Amino acid sequence: MKAKSLRGFTLIEILVVLVIVGLLAGAVSLVVGGNRERRLLAQETEQMLNRFNLMRDESVFAGKVFGFALQEGRRFEFRELDEEALNWQPVSLSGIGSGEFPEWAQIELTNDEVAFVLKKESGKSEKETFQPQIIFTPGGEYTPFQLSLSLPATGTEAPYTLTLKGDGFSAVVMSSGEEPDA
Repeated sequence: MKAKSLRGFTLIEILVVLVIVGLLAGAVSLVVGGNRERRLLAQETEQMLNRFNLMRDESVFAGKVFGFALQEGRRFEFRELDEEALNWQPVSLSGIGSGEFPEWAQIELTNDEVAFVLKKESGKSEKETFQPQIIFTPGGEYTPFQLSLSLPATGTEAPYTLTLKGDGFSAVVMSSGEEPDA
C-alpha cells in the first residue's frame, strides 16, 4: 500500500498571495484616502460652527459683546468689546481667539452688514484695526451671515462646499450638498 503524500503550499505560492493582498489593501487605502481633504474640511467647518455657537451663548451668559473678523489671507479672529475703552480685546476663552483656515480651502463670508470700527486702536494703522464682520450681542442676537468653506473641483471630483448659516437669532447651522465619507 502506497502512502499518501501530504503536500502543503510552497513558499512562492504564499508570497504571491501576500503580494496580491498587499496590492488590494493599498488600492483600498488610496480610494479611502482620496476623501482626506473633505474630511478635514468637514472637521474645520464643524469647529467653526462650535466657535460661533459658543460665542453666541457666551455673549448672553456673560453679558458681553463679541466680534468675529475674517482678516486678510486666511486668518480669523474673535474678540471681546471693552465697553469702557471702546476697543476690541482678545477673547479670554481658550481655543476660541484666533486661527487660520487651511491653504487648500476657499473661504467666502457674506452678510448684509459692512465692517465697522468703533475706535481706532492706538498705535495701529487703519488696516491693522480689528473690524468685525459679525457681532454677537448680549441679547442673543448676532449679525446674519453665511460662511462657505469649499474645496475646488479637481480632475476627478466635483467642487465640495460646506456652509455655516446664521439668521441672527437662532443657533448657527451647517449645511452641505452631501455628507463626506466617514
